[in-house]
Formats: sequence, C-alpha cells, structure tokens
Amino acid sequence: MATQYARQPAVPCTLDEIRGGSWVQNDGLIPSGVRTHRGMVARASAIGVIVERRGDAAFTMDDGTAIMGVRSFDAAPTPLRADVGDMVLVIGRPREYQNERYLVLEICKRLRNPAWAQYRKRELALLQNTAHIAPVMRHSDTPVTHATQNAGPLISDAAISTPRAIAATADNAVAAPHTTPAKNPFELLIMKIRELDAGGGADVEDILQALQFPDGEKYLRTLIEEGEIFETRPGKVKVLE
Repeated sequence: MATQYARQPAVPCTLDEIRGGSWVQNDGLIPSGVRTHRGMVARASAIGVIVERRGDAAFTMDDGTAIMGVRSFDAAPTPLRADVGDMVLVIGRPREYQNERYLVLEICKRLRNPAWAQYRKRELALLQNTAHIAPVMRHSDTPVTHATQNAGPLISDAAISTPRAIAATADNAVAAPHTTPAKNPFELLIMKIRELDAGGGADVEDILQALQFPDGEKYLRTLIEEGEIFETRPGKVKVLE
C-alpha cells in the first residue's frame, strides 16, 4: 500500500515573518518553506489588504507588517473575487526566487467583516510555536506533524474572542446564524462547526462523530479548499465569516 502524506496545515503568521525567516529548501516528500520563531511554515495563512492587482490571480497584499506578492501558477486560475482595498484571507505556499519571497496562491477569500483583522492579531499574540516540521510516521503509515504529535493545545478555546464577539457592538456586526434546517452536508458541517466552536475552532473528530454521515472528511476538505472554513491548528477548524 502506498504511503499517504497529510497536507500541511496552514500556519497563521505575518508577512514579515515569512519575509524575515530562514528559507529551507527540501527535496522529495518534505515541503520547502520558511523557518520562523513559530516553527516551519510550508503553508501560510495571512490576512491583509490588497494594494495592487495584476491580472486574474496575481496581486500584492499588505498586512501591516510587510508587503508581499501573491501569484498563481495554475494554467486556468480561478478569477480573484476581490479588488484593491479589500481585506482578504490568503492561504498559500511560501516561495523564494532571486532572494524575493512571495506566496503561491491556494485560497483567497474576501473578508467583509473588518473584525477579522483584530481576531488575527489576538490569535498571533497567543499562538505558541507550531513546529510543523517533518512528518512523523505512525503504524498506520499516515504521517502527522510534530505539532499534532504533541498533546498540549496551542490555543485555549476560550482565549480568543471570535470576530462576532469583537464586532458585537459595531454597525457591521455579523448576524446570528439562522436556524433554517440544513439541506445538504456542507450546510450541516458549517452549522455543526459553529455550534461546537467555543472560540479557538471546533474539533474535527467531534464534528464527524456528531454528524456521522459518509464521506464527512471529504466534505470538510472541500470546505477548506473553497475557503469556507480554515484550520486554526491541526485538528481544529473554524467557519470563515
């Protein structure tokens, strides 16, 4: 049976951390990335404002710590649904070319609630070293990261206020989730994640156990790839409001 490797979690970080970290070039199955004080970042999660667009899937973003280019190398990239001045969540792979750091775009989602910027600042302030370095093999032949292997939580579930709580008194506060019954597995997953999320994300195993429908992990992965939810740390997901 062929060995399968888990996709690297997207590590919340600043653009300055990506730009200032030490570049690590790996070969084979271990992804390259940037070594920062948070650990090895092979996939990054950054929140910032688009300051320049270049075509359908290339732009420059500013997160308040640095300015960095984001580009896609897909032959037919998904058109960017955001414009200059919009706040976005970007998930991408750090790369270096001729001493210039940039992100290879995987996901870009416009954030309509400005409280997400405050949430990310609080998250980064509390986030300990993630240590996403080399995969660690278990008897199941399914590798886990060092961060997954360590049992201690990185963030207390109650330690970070959610964007809804931050913006509760603002004019643009997020409306409370409706109670209309879900009509498909994706809606059920999003509703259950919101229900189980106490602030630091909902546990993937708890979500799947509560819903108990086939291909639950597949639906979760689709939601992550579409940018509807994101991983706050290995095994924890949060709805992107």
